[in-house]
Amino acid sequence: MSENIKDYKKFLEEFKIAFAKHEKRCEERRRRGIHDLNIFDVLETKEVKHSRFLAALLDPDGLHYQNDLFLREFVDICELKDFDFDTSSAKVYREYNNIDIYITDGDKHIIIENKLWTSDHDEQIARYIQAIVDEQDEQDEIYERILVLYLTPFDGEIKELGGIAQINENYLLTDENYNSIKVSYKHISYQKEILEWISKIKLEIANLIDLSVIISQYEKLVKNLTNQGEKMENKEIFSLIQENHSICIDIVENFEKASRDIINDFIKNHLYPKIEAKIQGSDFLLEEFNEYYEDYGCIIKIKHKKYTQGHFLYFVLQTHSHFSMLEWGLINSKNKLNRSESKLTELIENILNSGKYEKIKAIKGAEGEWACAKKIDDFSNNLVLKLIEYKNNNEFDKKAEWLADYLCEHLFELKDEIIEFNKKLKKHN
Repeated sequence: MSENIKDYKKFLEEFKIAFAKHEKRCEERRRRGIHDLNIFDVLETKEVKHSRFLAALLDPDGLHYQNDLFLREFVDICELKDFDFDTSSAKVYREYNNIDIYITDGDKHIIIENKLWTSDHDEQIARYIQAIVDEQDEQDEIYERILVLYLTPFDGEIKELGGIAQINENYLLTDENYNSIKVSYKHISYQKEILEWISKIKLEIANLIDLSVIISQYEKLVKNLTNQGEKMENKEIFSLIQENHSICIDIVENFEKASRDIINDFIKNHLYPKIEAKIQGSDFLLEEFNEYYEDYGCIIKIKHKKYTQGHFLYFVLQTHSHFSMLEWGLINSKNKLNRSESKLTELIENILNSGKYEKIKAIKGAEGEWACAKKIDDFSNNLVLKLIEYKNNNEFDKKAEWLADYLCEHLFELKDEIIEFNKKLKKHN
């Protein structure tokens, strides 16, 4: 590679020029009205806000003043006519018994579970079905009057749902024995049904400019979510890559190492010493620093001095999603848990799912079976680029000091919980 350094420099200069031209063309298009501004992006739309907007459209009593028009079209697009749901008398609820969207006509019940960024957990669907059943005075054939719509970005097959024994195209079975209960079911997606539905209702309200604009904005968001948004292609950049393919391969092969080196420099030489100083004399100790070498894994581990051997819980800083962010949390040191020990996941969640930690949830970790993680806003959305920015602005030490204070604050707040949890874990050793 060193022998061809001039070729690399030439390629990168040409790439920068081509990209600048591309940005200029994009800017000209934006000035002509072809822009990326979207009210839902401005509002930081996430799963819960998708659910809110969908519920608002589906609600016959909603502020769109279209009665049950949108709900009728939704039932039609989702091919639910056999369910015989009365849209004219329907009521729509958000977070009813934790159900994302619940729709009922007083006799029939539709459960919409919206899964954008997470998978099914804690036997949600089974619990939601039972919650509806428990509320009914008339129990006769109640399960036949419930329909589950499982909404995901794409059409891929749903192979497993917690608490559900069998998933078929049109129904769910609650268990495998002769008492098995059947509930109507359909998997729908943003990619297909939601976009088809939005397209159809846009035609219905084309003369209502303000409402049409809002729905068009949402349509654009869904298209971006499902990789169907308009892309401003740069043919010059594509040509440069094709003409310099071997150089691009070398860049790709060295990209991850360069990214890891930036992360390791910040953690090892700036953050680690500051955390070590702040916990000196406390009940905690730092594990020896090991350079970060994987896409997803623990970078810093902090253990309680009484619990350093065998099966225990420790505080971690780790990377996630291919250098995209830093996150902190608690991780269980045992790689594989048996069925009885899976309760430990619930215990970890109980520690963190209160107060300021309500957004933390259990996920599979790199070194432990379960970790509870919370992203750190100042070190998310392309971690490496942020670190480069901090380094170029001579802010490594300043940011490391802030991050050390932030992590140690949470570490000391959780001291009692960590001790109590490790006592429980010790019984499993």
